[in-house]
Amino acid sequence: MKKRILSFGVAATHESIASDGNFSDAMSLSDFDAFVLDPLALQGAISNETYSRRQNEIHDLIALKGGVVLCLLRPKAYIGFSQGGGDDAYGVFGLVAPNPLVQIRGSLRAGSGSHVELLPNARGASGGYLRVLAGAMRVAAYLDTASANLEAIGGTVFAIDSVGHPIAVEFAVAGGRICFLPVADGITGDRVGSAIARVVEAHYGGPSEIEPPEWSVVRKKKNRAAPLGMTVGVGWCAVPRPHGLG
Repeated sequence: MKKRILSFGVAATHESIASDGNFSDAMSLSDFDAFVLDPLALQGAISNETYSRRQNEIHDLIALKGGVVLCLLRPKAYIGFSQGGGDDAYGVFGLVAPNPLVQIRGSLRAGSGSHVELLPNARGASGGYLRVLAGAMRVAAYLDTASANLEAIGGTVFAIDSVGHPIAVEFAVAGGRICFLPVADGITGDRVGSAIARVVEAHYGGPSEIEPPEWSVVRKKKNRAAPLGMTVGVGWCAVPRPHGLG
């Protein structure tokens, strides 16, 4: 059975993906198997009730259902509460992942670049996203901390920028997973959707049900001998292909 994915603020097309254009509507995030979020889409004002409800739904999706959330790594975006006060968009993870949230908030820095270097030994679900979007990602933010600090709280770093800052990291949380990933740049929604679906399939351990799109088939023919490790914007990098996820 195909997994149901809800996307908020991310332009992605796939038969398994539904889009939500209003964070305050009645649709429950925990009714889905995966949630995709662009923090920039949360800028603006919402009610305290909506914010609390979404925090609980994300908690239930990850901790109770063992689901997965994909969040684009962006600079902090401020959410204002209609009754006063507010929070940054990453606060939606406050209930389910308080320790990773402290590290993300404390080390997150705005940045810009096109160098996305995959780490070949990383294991997890995020590798599918990074491979499908190879050559079509940009750095919008980075984490100004050592990879060891993220690993100490259950994180796995999948990619770094040109000076070694982590720009893709996922956390195992209870029975679920949170993936912080670079932003797709200048590509079609079906390719983004395919990348998202690969992560969800890998997370749940099932075979991919995705038909390879035309751009993927053409690319494989052109790069038949190219390894999976690569440096985006610099060219293919000869590193050994890892086994398993990642």
